[in-house]
Amino acid sequence: MSPRTNTAPVTATVPDTGTDTGTDSSKDSATAAALTTTVVKSDLAGPVREIVARYPKARSAIMPALYLAQEKYGHVDGTVYKAISELLDVPEIWVFEVASFYTMFAREPRGTFHIQLCDNLSCMLLGADHMRACLEHRLGIQAGQTSKDGMFTLSLVECIGSCDVAPAMMINQDQYSNLDEAKLTDILDQLTLGSAASLSDQGGTGGTGGTGGTGNEGEMP
Repeated sequence: MSPRTNTAPVTATVPDTGTDTGTDSSKDSATAAALTTTVVKSDLAGPVREIVARYPKARSAIMPALYLAQEKYGHVDGTVYKAISELLDVPEIWVFEVASFYTMFAREPRGTFHIQLCDNLSCMLLGADHMRACLEHRLGIQAGQTSKDGMFTLSLVECIGSCDVAPAMMINQDQYSNLDEAKLTDILDQLTLGSAASLSDQGGTGGTGGTGGTGNEGEMP
């Protein structure tokens, strides 16, 4: 009698990126529980139709559709990939490939304030390591983590286009430059009170007048 062989077909699946970030934010949990493919399709159907009309092929609308989803839900995951693939009538793996390639797409929940500290050469030479230590101490987290209250996520990025005013960081859409420990403390204090935008470069006190979207490595424009 010939030996038995496993003839079950092997199928490729899109990885589940809805992983636990370590936060205990009830808001994130509630959002994740309510988010279904049907809900996402209902939310995005109208805007996605408008986007598709701009392109000769539906595949070209994957990136802007992911932007829409991230703007609405804070991150994109397997549920979003499936919904977008069905709205665009494209393979789900195409959506995942775009989301996983570009670092501006958050594939797991982030805090209310996403701090992106540049640790490239200019910033590193001018104190980024010390700024990182200050942030980690103040927030009680390491780079790549989210605070337990769901308020802050700390990320390291390669460049935000502010080499002339290093060290620099971005928080959500706002850019902060010429950082030192005192300024960093002030910014975090203001964030807690909800008014830190006045200290950003866009607010006129950052020293560069830079725009929040310039060279952003990890956040949606």
